[in-house]
Amino acid sequence: MRHSILTMQLPILLKLIRIKTIADGELITDWMRQRVNPKFFRLLRFLEKKIFNLYSYYKVSSQMQAENLLELRFLPKNRILLIPVSINIDRIPKFSIEEISPHTFGYFGALEEWQGVDLLLHGFALLLRNLPTATLYIIGDGSMKNRLKDIVLQKDLSSNVIFVDGISREVLWYNYFTKFRIVMIPRVVQNDSTDSVLPIKLVESLAAGKPTIATDIPVMREIPKNPILLTPSGSPILLAEAMESLSTNNTKLKEYSEASLACAINYDIKLNIKKLIHVLGNH
Repeated sequence: MRHSILTMQLPILLKLIRIKTIADGELITDWMRQRVNPKFFRLLRFLEKKIFNLYSYYKVSSQMQAENLLELRFLPKNRILLIPVSINIDRIPKFSIEEISPHTFGYFGALEEWQGVDLLLHGFALLLRNLPTATLYIIGDGSMKNRLKDIVLQKDLSSNVIFVDGISREVLWYNYFTKFRIVMIPRVVQNDSTDSVLPIKLVESLAAGKPTIATDIPVMREIPKNPILLTPSGSPILLAEAMESLSTNNTKLKEYSEASLACAINYDIKLNIKKLIHVLGNH
């Protein structure tokens, strides 16, 4: 089950009827930290810790996420299951770099402040000084959409930035993965548990063989085979430099694409379900 403020009461019921529970998700209190009174935050943290102790196991997607739970003393080590974010990688279409127009970039996902899409636009504006034909697709919806459109107008980027409303995963994969060579994941460091959660968009990008540029949040350092180009969080200048250096180097593009496909196997749902069954069978 998904750990969230809407499901906090369910572990109590499931415990009473003796049903084992495996939960996953981010800590509720990390999202609430800056939004509630400090006294209420402490109470919520206490309650969340109690709820965690009702779960039979908690599934995490990264070593850092596991270490965070141990440091907070939410759960003992033997009740934390480290299973990567998983998808059916066979469903994701693959398109060779040569099939896609050069100097094309894509962001897809929520348009919220912590995702850093505003920083991406500032970096893209700098990139256009050297690559004036570059194109950026921004796919998704969220509270920052109008603000992002304002940035595009202010910086005169309308000819190079294309906004697309939220779409299904299948439409994204088959209709839009053909339009951009490089995936952008410009997330901003939050200094909480969200920094330890691997975004599923990265796994989809790897499975598609997409070269990917991501900001250097802690969880990105755990990705095997070095399939992504990391750049410091919060720096539009360094982001622009990374975009230019990768987009203009066909050899590097091919290397990152091949590394992505090789890495994607680690996130194959068929493989990781077997791991989960094996772990539970030994408990």
